[in-house]
Amino acid sequence: MTRHTKGRWIAVGNWIEHEDDDVPDIANFDPRSMGQEGRSVSESSANAMLCAAAPGMLEVLQAYIDNYEAGMITNQTSSEADVTGHLAHLCHNYLDYLAT
Repeated sequence: MTRHTKGRWIAVGNWIEHEDDDVPDIANFDPRSMGQEGRSVSESSANAMLCAAAPGMLEVLQAYIDNYEAGMITNQTSSEADVTGHLAHLCHNYLDYLAT
């Protein structure tokens, strides 16, 4: 379905590596490497941590869609069900986008 590097990603400072090695093979958020010397290291490290969480967030979204489509998300008020249906639709569209 997706074309991203599989597995757990780890933020190490301001770069992201795959859990099975020790090289910045996913992304480098070093401000100097992007011509953004004014950006702080703490900000770039926070960006790396957020991006490193992406595979896990994608997994949660897919599980949510699967549960919604299987009818396992129930006992909601009508407004909650509307929000849940809308969220599942948005997630499904995003996952379709990633697959193209």
